Amino acid sequence: MVHLVHIPTKYSPSWPAWQDNLEAAKRKALTCLDDAYIQLDELERQREAA
Repeated sequence: MVHLVHIPTKYSPSWPAWQDNLEAAKRKALTCLDDAYIQLDELERQREAA
């Protein structure tokens, strides 16, 4: 299990649901990681705009 936290902002993406097999879990993990990067970019833009 991997738990992601962006230290400067304390942002942590939500935990994904349990997957049926390892390949599905790998795909879900990569999707969650991509989503987290997108959300961190948005947080950074909001912080810069403030």
